[in-house]
Amino acid sequence: MGKHYGRTWTTLASLLTIQLGGLVWGMAAGPAQASPAAGLGGSYDLVNISDQIGAAGFGRGSGRGHLQVDSSTGRIHFEYGETVMSLGGGCPVAASQQSACARRFDRSQTNRSVHNAGTYQLSADGTLSVALDAPDSTGLTTLGGFVNTDRGILVLASRSDQGTHVMVAVHHDFDGHRPDAFGKGPVLFGQYAYNARSVEFPRSITSVQGKWDSYGTDVRYGDLSAAGFRYILNQSDTAMQEALTCVSAAGGCAASASILSSLAAGVSAGETLSGRNGQVFLIPDGHQDASLAWQGAVSGDGTFAAVESANATGQQGVALLVRKGSGLSNTTAVGTFNAVAMEEFFDSDSGVRSAFVNGKIVFDNQSQWTFNGTDSSTKRFECAGNQQCPSPGLFSRTVAGGAGGSYTVGTRGDISMVGVAGDNTPRVFAGTVSPDGSIVVLRRVVDSGACSFDCTGTESARSLILAMRP
Repeated sequence: MGKHYGRTWTTLASLLTIQLGGLVWGMAAGPAQASPAAGLGGSYDLVNISDQIGAAGFGRGSGRGHLQVDSSTGRIHFEYGETVMSLGGGCPVAASQQSACARRFDRSQTNRSVHNAGTYQLSADGTLSVALDAPDSTGLTTLGGFVNTDRGILVLASRSDQGTHVMVAVHHDFDGHRPDAFGKGPVLFGQYAYNARSVEFPRSITSVQGKWDSYGTDVRYGDLSAAGFRYILNQSDTAMQEALTCVSAAGGCAASASILSSLAAGVSAGETLSGRNGQVFLIPDGHQDASLAWQGAVSGDGTFAAVESANATGQQGVALLVRKGSGLSNTTAVGTFNAVAMEEFFDSDSGVRSAFVNGKIVFDNQSQWTFNGTDSSTKRFECAGNQQCPSPGLFSRTVAGGAGGSYTVGTRGDISMVGVAGDNTPRVFAGTVSPDGSIVVLRRVVDSGACSFDCTGTESARSLILAMRP
């Protein structure tokens, strides 16, 4: 939301190795109820997010649409429009320009409509399982997910080696507080914690003497104040990028990377417009073009919002807003939360890794948290194959893991979590707890950290996490 501000880049360099195995994905589920829960039924607005990484390059998608749940038949149907940005690349077209370290990447954009349906089961722990009538964009016929019945929020997700796909859906008229016509009353009001994940694909990237820079990705966070039909956003932007170096070597080439990171702060403002059924539009000042607006859905009481943006300039992102509370403490966040995380890693071996984590976070009502779940990811690195212009290497893997540590919740709902994962690497998260304690949004920013899986060098990471109590 807004532009990147001036950045001071710091160089972080080292080498690593990585080994990846096969990939599967599944949301841990509890015992299925005999019939779908009646409270789940109705119409939803949804925001869709997707990641792709493969031999052809990189992709990010986002869009908006609608989801319908029929609790009497156990059927679910969704449709949405999605803008997919791709950064495709490989060898230069001209044979005379091809070499072991020649690379060219070009940005493209496509728009598509997605329709699908299936049969769902809701488990007692709030997790969902959906058997789709047709494969989704990741090639799977089963979606996992979870619900938050307090706020009428539903999350569906899938992960395969073809990519990651997450939908966040908000129930229409969940508590009767929505405006009943376009422009009648704001659906965002008050103070919000803002956490976003975004990417910026350049128009083109061409290597020069075996050197080139990757695209940039970041996590942004801050405070958004909404009053009337205006908002003011104070945000910090934590960006990362790779500077790659390739040299000819036996079998093709060898590559390493310096990981560049930056921290910048800025203030922006704009208009908030309301649509039917809690749709919301955030339009930055000076950008009246609708394609540059952030668009999405808000819960009925305005506590939670999910918005997305994708435009022809190569920027794409998703932001989660949680209203700030008062008088909160560690006892606000208590119980078992279903969680999903979308993560991106750049490593010093020239690798780019897209990861999807799902599982359960437990807060003990005192000061301790634990996580158990699965981590599925796909990594691309630039040198593989004994060819004049080598193909990129791709590896996928899924691991089960856990983590735990301590947490602190401030009076406005700010939460900090520190701990250690099962591989003895540190974990530090920051974010916000909703006033009723049923929603937690977290971010994770790592620069020049110890490799968390399958490597010995350093990596930087950017993560956005949504956790909800049933």
